[in-house]
Amino acid sequence: MNKNILIVLAGGFMIAVVVALMVQASLSGSKKKQDDAVKREARVEIVVASRALKTGEELKADNIKWQDWPKSGVFPGAVVKEKKDQTAVDALGGRVLRDVEAGEPLTKAMIVQETNAMMSAKLRPGMRAVSIDTKPSAIVSGFVNPGDYVDVILTYRYKVKYDGDDDAVINMIEANLSKLATETIIENVRVLGLDQRMNAPSDKPAADGEKKKAPKIAKTVTLEVSPEGAEVIGLARKMGDITLSLRRLGDDTVGEGYTEAQTDSRITNIWDELYATMEKMSADSAGQRGNIVRVYSGASASNVAVGQ
Repeated sequence: MNKNILIVLAGGFMIAVVVALMVQASLSGSKKKQDDAVKREARVEIVVASRALKTGEELKADNIKWQDWPKSGVFPGAVVKEKKDQTAVDALGGRVLRDVEAGEPLTKAMIVQETNAMMSAKLRPGMRAVSIDTKPSAIVSGFVNPGDYVDVILTYRYKVKYDGDDDAVINMIEANLSKLATETIIENVRVLGLDQRMNAPSDKPAADGEKKKAPKIAKTVTLEVSPEGAEVIGLARKMGDITLSLRRLGDDTVGEGYTEAQTDSRITNIWDELYATMEKMSADSAGQRGNIVRVYSGASASNVAVGQ
């Protein structure tokens, strides 16, 4: 091979190597500058989903977290950490309005608070909201508030029909029921709202010179019940009058201390008094007349009083 050609090839190879080294150095320097710029850029933390969330799921410590985020990339609605010891739940609480993917940033627009005017956000899984019309005496004169727990009592008219002639059965029916009966149909249900109010009234005193407002008695009460409970209340509204019995704070007992249905005959002693009086009158009459003996003579019969 020609010596000159070899010299040219060697020179070209050397030039290519030098150019390659220069390009590599340039790229390395540029990358280093970019890395340094990223490190120098201000960072913040925002709330993201730590796992996939379903519509209506409540935000808790096990499903949301703080995520490191470039400050320049913070978007409108993002929830940014403001205090060092602030937890993600402290910064954002409520229930999600749609499905959320794991790692997806959460915004306030994606969340509904239980304090917002959205009744469905207050319902627990599997529960339903039903409303009943009331009067002051039926809701403890206004002392029932959202968040309280109550029992539902139904008072209704009832009549037992008996076509037989057994006096014992007739007396039993009369002694236990005349026209009215009442019983607890649902226990320990949560009050969601009164009229269109879903929060308990504030106890804040009136300011100086401000006239204190008189308490407003609700006309409608909304309760949280099971699907079966919703059907029971729907039927009860047609059967008679509904009364709410307020429970003590923290009392969640069910089925304890309750007796059988109360009736108008059982609730008073008037029938017992009348029956006792009739028994006494019958005994006194028998004492005056003496014992009665029925005497049969052929086809005829007669009553004969026998002295005691």
